Amino acid sequence: MTTEINEAVAANLRAEIARRKRRQADLTDVWGISQMGVSRRLAGSVPITAGELQAAAEWLGLDMADLMPGTPEAATA
Repeated sequence: MTTEINEAVAANLRAEIARRKRRQADLTDVWGISQMGVSRRLAGSVPITAGELQAAAEWLGLDMADLMPGTPEAATA
């Protein structure tokens, strides 16, 4: 992903986490990484992999495409 797309995906993911009243800390279990790793990904400073995006989407009850920029779900974020 390019930097701009990664930042947009991270922003959409943060918005969906908040919208669904989930905790970012729970992504440590979903992704199997440290809290620091989650924080860096959600800040957009480390790219979110396709596998991580898929796992996060499933955790949130979304399709992966819903977290991509320019999709109808992402437009409401």
